[in-house]
Amino acid sequence: MQIKKLVSLPSRTGRHLQRYNQGCRLVVGCIPYRIRKTNKSSPNEELEVLLISSQKNSSMMFPKGGWEIDEDIELAASRETLEEAGVIGSLGGKLGEWIFKSKRQEKFHEGSMFSLLVTEELDVWPEKNVRQRKWVCLNIELSIHRLSRHKCLMQSC
Repeated sequence: MQIKKLVSLPSRTGRHLQRYNQGCRLVVGCIPYRIRKTNKSSPNEELEVLLISSQKNSSMMFPKGGWEIDEDIELAASRETLEEAGVIGSLGGKLGEWIFKSKRQEKFHEGSMFSLLVTEELDVWPEKNVRQRKWVCLNIELSIHRLSRHKCLMQSC
């Protein structure tokens, strides 16, 4: 399925197609990023990541959601990112896996995250009316230090 065809469809909902592993719901997502020149006269570049708002509160996060039985993991990650953040791009490798407890339920989830180099930012996407998106510049030196403290992302390095 071509990912761009999903733009005109509503977001998938419900749990009837969700994948589980020993009772843990499987979720996938992306860390959408872009590289921008700091200004036109300089060769310096900045790494920016895209965050989206939660539907439940004001917190910002990376797009992620359920991996469904009718799709492979890469398609699921791209679909969730398109539905929630309204971006399309080149999917990179898996950055890592982690297990986390749901804030709303007493259930555990297994998550996988991929990198996504954004090539297109859409004006209209399935969750546009319930989410906001924000590009955030990363200080590379600071980001590497902070990531090194997160074993879940560093295990695949």
